[in-house]
Amino acid sequence: MKLQQLRYFCAVIQTRSVTVAARQLGVSQPALSTALKALEEELGGALIQGGRGDMRPTTQGESFHAKALRILKDCETAKIEFKRGQGRRLVKLGVLSTIPMRSLIAFQQRLARSLPDIELAMREGSTHELIGALAEGRIDASVMALNMAGNSGWVPISNEALVLACRSDDPLAAAASVEVKQLNSRAFIQRSHCELSHEGYSILDARGVRMNVVLRTNQDQRAMEAVQAMMGVTIAPLSLIAGLAAVPLEDFGLTRTLGIRFSKRVAQPLRDDMAAALTTAIAETLIVTPSISVSHREAGAR
Repeated sequence: MKLQQLRYFCAVIQTRSVTVAARQLGVSQPALSTALKALEEELGGALIQGGRGDMRPTTQGESFHAKALRILKDCETAKIEFKRGQGRRLVKLGVLSTIPMRSLIAFQQRLARSLPDIELAMREGSTHELIGALAEGRIDASVMALNMAGNSGWVPISNEALVLACRSDDPLAAAASVEVKQLNSRAFIQRSHCELSHEGYSILDARGVRMNVVLRTNQDQRAMEAVQAMMGVTIAPLSLIAGLAAVPLEDFGLTRTLGIRFSKRVAQPLRDDMAAALTTAIAETLIVTPSISVSHREAGAR
């Protein structure tokens, strides 16, 4: 099996045409067809079905296509790393979209200072996507909101409470804490991508609380802008709340555990350095988060 055959196959799937694929690749149509036929013979089955202008992968071809794309991408990454020089290493890190960007920027900057030979490439994804990417070797490590104590590749980083986010002029913002029953029928912004949404709504249901959802969004920036615009309140990890009141929920009790999980190919010294940099970055950004918390108000009153 040759990389050229994989490129030809992926090009046909993308364009759905042997003729168009051959033109894009700068090869003759017979040469491309011959290469595809040789690939199918080697694999022992058909990869492509359909007619002219409507060529699609077979069931097995679809699975093979996904693997072929990963192989080609890995080869391209290998070439890029080689050209950068043997003295530098590219580390691919998966991150949840619910981790504040300021924390990731602080982490990248701290890592660049302590390990100048490491180049960090970050990609966002859901918990499910990141676990899959790590298992398939497409990333080297992943920052996730899971408690994986006992896993040899897992390093816990921080714990933070889920709190109520509301405007500072909301009556609830003046309270030392809020019971979840006080949210019954309140206009609510639902963060649909929250890793703890299932557990959170189970608690609310058990308390008999029915939320009046006025907006569902999978983007935290939109959620916080909606709260600032007086559309409603939301529940979120403390680190995500900036420029709003962060009020503890006394009978909610959910905390988010952030940690970093490494693949086996990451050496222990690099694991230690990355975990230390991320721990410090998250701690520093939590300290400077411009949210109006209960502790801030109490300090002001004293």
